[in-house]
Amino acid sequence: MRNRRMSVLMIAFVVGVSISDLPPVSASSDLGVDSREYKLMLEVSRFRGPNSLSVIDEMWNDSIRQPIQGLDGIEPKGGAFALEKDRAVRFWDTGGGGCTLGNHGYAFRERVKMKNGKEVEKKREVTLKFRHPEAERVTVKDMRGTHADGKKKFEMDIGIASGQDSPLRFLYSKSTTQPIGKNRKINKMQDLLELYPKLANGLQEEETSVDPDRKLERVSGLTIRERVYDGPVVDLGGREAEVSVTLWYDAQEDGLTEPLLAELSLKIEASDPAPAFSAATLDRAEALFLAMASLPWADANASTKTSLIYQYRNFCS
Repeated sequence: MRNRRMSVLMIAFVVGVSISDLPPVSASSDLGVDSREYKLMLEVSRFRGPNSLSVIDEMWNDSIRQPIQGLDGIEPKGGAFALEKDRAVRFWDTGGGGCTLGNHGYAFRERVKMKNGKEVEKKREVTLKFRHPEAERVTVKDMRGTHADGKKKFEMDIGIASGQDSPLRFLYSKSTTQPIGKNRKINKMQDLLELYPKLANGLQEEETSVDPDRKLERVSGLTIRERVYDGPVVDLGGREAEVSVTLWYDAQEDGLTEPLLAELSLKIEASDPAPAFSAATLDRAEALFLAMASLPWADANASTKTSLIYQYRNFCS
């Protein structure tokens, strides 16, 4: 049934069938998540060189904007792409063949704002995230941090699946992001437990123990230079999806000409009151996302961001 549903959506894009003519969406439209983000990995070689912004504009204007104007109920809006975020990104985990976090559904990430090519240490934040395909496994996790300004999120990521009956994969995540002092060290698990005191309980639920003295290392030894471009939005019939393109570079390399990864995102924030996401909104979002996935710019074999950084130097081996 799900395969048939996706086929119908693709036909809708190609021949311009009205969304209202499609059968009802099969998945629940109100899952209690704060946002749904559709993430499409792009062919990274297209973004090599010094003019990444012009390449992004070319992709949007020539390959996406014009075709989606023909899909009933979907309208591209907003201005041109512009650099919105420029930051250093590091993931931390136990090394030496362990990966206590990554092997049990967790990711611990540090982000620092960049200005004029340098890190602004007072603009530093960390995020602890737990991810799983089953929403029930995610909702029970206590991800609270110790900072009063911590921001909690419960999200759903949708990507292109491979080797499954459905063309889409769904992954739930729960996270807390909090600021961290510029002199705060991240050296061992105890440092992480002081930031997120309930992590030990969460790992025990995943049937693993915590050694507070276990050393934390930068995953694959990498510091990522992350540049996020946004601007356009897509009207899905009263609800807007924010469009962004993220490029990752190795911060230790000179220049910003050889990206490691390129990702296109469509993000829909939940509305209030319920239902957070109507069936019509999800119909249009899935049709749009699958149509984008069929473009030459898409790369079904590319690694996602977290997978890439863990696999980059076989960190967990």
